[in-house]
Amino acid sequence: MKKRKNSLLWKLERADCPSPAYLFGTMHVKDKKAFQFLSLIQEKILLCEAFATEFNLEEARFS
Repeated sequence: MKKRKNSLLWKLERADCPSPAYLFGTMHVKDKKAFQFLSLIQEKILLCEAFATEFNLEEARFS
């Protein structure tokens, strides 16, 4: 991984894996600009083979 300033989306690649993994790190972000593409992100998540979160999204309260 190459470090980028203020990056929220990380692409993870390994030679022994056929496809990349992605990490979208917004758990502690308070800037609303970080969430301006949520509909696009949700659309892409639906295309994933697997998806994991740090907390239960069904119980989340977004303010």
